Amino acid sequence: MNRLLALLVTMAAIPASASAHLVDVTAGLWLWGEQPTGDISYVGTSNNIQDNLGLGRSVKLGGWISLEHPVPLLPNIKFSYTQVSNNGDGRLVADFGGIQVGTPVHSQINLNQADIVLYYSPLNNIVKWDLGLDVKVVDGNAKLTTLNGAFSPVNRSFSGPVPLIYTNVGVTLPFTGLSANAQGAAIAYAGNHLWDIKGGLSYESRFGIGISGGYRYEELKLKNFNQVNVNASVRGPYGAVFYHF
Repeated sequence: MNRLLALLVTMAAIPASASAHLVDVTAGLWLWGEQPTGDISYVGTSNNIQDNLGLGRSVKLGGWISLEHPVPLLPNIKFSYTQVSNNGDGRLVADFGGIQVGTPVHSQINLNQADIVLYYSPLNNIVKWDLGLDVKVVDGNAKLTTLNGAFSPVNRSFSGPVPLIYTNVGVTLPFTGLSANAQGAAIAYAGNHLWDIKGGLSYESRFGIGISGGYRYEELKLKNFNQVNVNASVRGPYGAVFYHF
């Protein structure tokens, strides 16, 4: 995942002259004040992320780069990376792997994600509408360490790709640099679901430098994902800076 974030930064350094009149490139970095809620279990009954594992709000870095072009039938592409990582201290109300109920634990839960989005833009004027496929690669990890040394640590990884339907709608106020945007990606299958929704406002200067801010909500229900069950949401405000080449 760190390599992917480095790739995004490297690609964002492409000179503007190289993409002029050929590829429309936008790259940016954001901070997300993420608050996780919900439950997680590994071969047993669930523990609540906040009440039993003690996970709270954190601020994490992410980034994206999009490339749009005029070639017919060839989709546009966007890469993004989202770091979701929280830790805290709590007490189990259900067994987690080899750690028994009632044990005080320190928990580290990661739900890092890389998104590869292929999309078309049926509308691309004052109103912009994108529609396509988002392949979200979830790189998850749950590590629990007992605070009293009573049991060996449990470290369980769960990762894999999840395909989502992607759409994005934006409206630009002409001659102001101001725009509003709503974006969503979702799928539901066999009792599982995942959706990722965000919306906000942006300002882009005539030099291509811009800022944006808004709110993001993500919900995951993954059953038996490498023997891990997750039924959780992550939400909170975000702020970003970007450059439009």
